This record gives sequence, C-alpha cells and structure tokens, in this order.
Amino acid sequence: MTPEHSENPAEAPLDSFRAEIEALQKSQPTEDLRRLNPAELTRDDHLMWQRVKGFIAGSNDLPQQEFYTYHQNKAGASSKPSRVNFAAFLANKLYVARGKRQLEQEDAEARDDSA
Repeated sequence: MTPEHSENPAEAPLDSFRAEIEALQKSQPTEDLRRLNPAELTRDDHLMWQRVKGFIAGSNDLPQQEFYTYHQNKAGASSKPSRVNFAAFLANKLYVARGKRQLEQEDAEARDDSA
C-alpha cells in the first residue's frame, strides 16, 4: 500500500518510512537490511530513523543513551527480528557518523594547534 493510498491517513508517514527502507534495501544491501521486513517496523523505529538521519546531517544531536534505550528497550526487546536488524543497521550508521565527527574535530584541533 503506497502512502498516497493508505486506508488510514495516520499511517501515511509510516508507509513512507517503510517505502524508504525498501529503497535502501536495494541501494545499500547491507546484511542487516537484507534480513528485515519493512512491514514489521514501527513508529518507534521511524522516530529513531529520523533522529539518526538528523544526526548524520548535523541538524541534531543524538545522545548515546537515547539510542541505547531505543536499541535495548524497544527494538531489542521486540519479538520481531526485523526490528533488531534495523537497530543494528542504525547502530552502524551512528558509529560511522560519530567516528567521522571525531576525526573532523581532531583535524580541526590539529590545524588550530599548528597555526
């Protein structure tokens, strides 16, 4: 069901999110993405996806505890393996983004020290 044709208008954002994840499965076929069914993802997963994308784009911070709580208490506690795999995918994205930020910060500090 496409977002434009969702029977419940409140489901449209969730439908769009699931379609976005399906597209990622094709464009970035990681093991975690291959092993998930987007139809099993929930609003909590959608919210965390938005938070992670914002963090990667630099438009918001994402405290490690906030992600840990999601990973352990929401996705990790789920009986749906798709949610666990999605949380692993998000964790990988976050670790790369945090590492990149750290390297950029260290480079900037090194340039400041040498000036």
